[in-house]
Amino acid sequence: MKKQAILFFICVVCFVAIIFLVSQDDPAPTGDIVSNTATPTPEATATPTGSPTNIATATPTPDADPLKAERDAMLTKLNKMLAQYMYDEVLAEIDANPQLANDETATLAQQATDLKSKLVKYDGKLYHIFFHSLIVYPELAFDHDGDHATYYDYMVTVEEFNRILPLLYEGGFVLFDYDYIVSFDENGKATYLDIYLPEGKKPLIVSFDDTNYYEYMKGDGFAECLAINEKGDLVNKLVTPEGNVEYSYEADGMPILNTFVDQHPDFSYKGAKGIVALTGYEGAFGYDYTEMSGAEKEAAIAECKRIADKFKEDGWKLACHSYSHRVAFTTETITTQQVIDDTNQWLNEVGAIIGDTNLYITPFGCYFTDARRQAWVDRGFKIIMPVYYIQDYYSGSEFMIHNRCNIDGITLVKHPERLAEFFDASLVVDEKRP
Repeated sequence: MKKQAILFFICVVCFVAIIFLVSQDDPAPTGDIVSNTATPTPEATATPTGSPTNIATATPTPDADPLKAERDAMLTKLNKMLAQYMYDEVLAEIDANPQLANDETATLAQQATDLKSKLVKYDGKLYHIFFHSLIVYPELAFDHDGDHATYYDYMVTVEEFNRILPLLYEGGFVLFDYDYIVSFDENGKATYLDIYLPEGKKPLIVSFDDTNYYEYMKGDGFAECLAINEKGDLVNKLVTPEGNVEYSYEADGMPILNTFVDQHPDFSYKGAKGIVALTGYEGAFGYDYTEMSGAEKEAAIAECKRIADKFKEDGWKLACHSYSHRVAFTTETITTQQVIDDTNQWLNEVGAIIGDTNLYITPFGCYFTDARRQAWVDRGFKIIMPVYYIQDYYSGSEFMIHNRCNIDGITLVKHPERLAEFFDASLVVDEKRP
């Protein structure tokens, strides 16, 4: 019995010893250990001091592309070029930038190749339409004063112009440039070029006469002049009926057309816009430097040069519309010497501001076939544009004659049948026409 008690005692001691050892191998966590685990040590959260030894070196990710911004800019440019039928130019741009090549540029190159293969030779009519300055406030233009009839017959309103552009676009017309129709070599010999367009597209040239903003139009609901705003865009200075001065994208045809092409790039063939025609007897673009002197005149001429350069940058061409726009042109009583003098004066004054041009838009749409026409050709005007609602053209060996169709009150209201090949005039006429 005694021996059994001893053995029992030994077992109890061993059991207690085992329990003690187990508790030492797996100690219960203390409050200090939990705190240290949850809160990082100061060394782990220290902000680098800026010395090279304290700044962690970032490892670039495999997706980083140092050329991304440059490539994105090129892709934006290429997509616009592709929309404007510049297929060879797209391929050339991609070839010139092999460092930017990727799947997207390869896709664009294939699209350019495919679209070019679908072009067809155009053998149809060459269309040319023209406008004068747009009426912004019909209530001021159509007020039954002395100029009411002039504005009614020869102008369109901003609303009418804004209705016309979508109809031309939907009709398959594409803004074109004479540079893609005819070229002249150093000897003045003309070469007429083949035109290739997508099936169903038709080349259209648009021009604007008398972009001078004459004094007689002041206060009658037109823009005051052209200008360049703080964004570098072409706009018009406008005085509202309340007398407030604004700078607007919606006050004449040129800024409106710029915006429309921005929104519909495929309305323009290779960036072409239109032709702006200028006389000279009241300056240019709404700046009558002929009545100025000294620093004021120099500033006005400098602004005209800036506007002319902006037009060319935006895809426009500039043209002579005679210097004087005298009535003798339309009565055909003007002499050859008078035509020579008039043209020389324009070249010396307006031509010196806007730069070289071979475009002559005849005043009153007059059409000469004698020495008076040759006077224009001899002074570098190789493309001469009279007015006739049928836009046929004469392809001479030294010059080209191309008739233009007027879009104004005469055709919109009195002879809408002349515009049927462009649009239904009844969809265009402004309800504010009296």
